[in-house]
Amino acid sequence: MTIVPTKLLTNGKFIKVVIALGKGKKNYDKRQTIKRRDQDRETRRLISNR
Repeated sequence: MTIVPTKLLTNGKFIKVVIALGKGKKNYDKRQTIKRRDQDRETRRLISNR
């Protein structure tokens, strides 16, 4: 779990930060993302070589 600041509010001399909790990707999500990125890279390479 990670704390992520989402909004920064200022009111005179006070600063208020709105935070949210974020959860990281699972390993299977990472594999899918890497596979999709590689496929997109390959299609761009094929298109640019024409």
